[in-house]
Amino acid sequence: MMFYFARFVLLLAHLRWNTVLAQTSLYIPGFDPQPIAASVVGVGSDGRTTWALQKGQADTTDTKSYADFHGTATLVQGPKDASLTYADASAQFTIGVACTFTHSTLAKPEATGEKGLE
Repeated sequence: MMFYFARFVLLLAHLRWNTVLAQTSLYIPGFDPQPIAASVVGVGSDGRTTWALQKGQADTTDTKSYADFHGTATLVQGPKDASLTYADASAQFTIGVACTFTHSTLAKPEATGEKGLE
């Protein structure tokens, strides 16, 4: 019995150490910058990543008020496009937004000092 308990503890420790929290920036059409919790649902062979978005943890030192949203929004983001769908049945509200990125919407290399997309 002790052997199984030790294996269980080792498994939990392994899972704990392999859990990674990361911070990234996502372009979310129709959203103001705000804390969002995002989980990767999947990545397609076309390079698009599907994210499940939920309300994030607000910074305790930030005094801005962010609009609340309840439930889960779905963001699909590719190298040149992004789309968002969200429905809140309790508020009778549904939104769907899609956009395509072009050179005119990207930062110019000379303005940022960084290499731009070609």
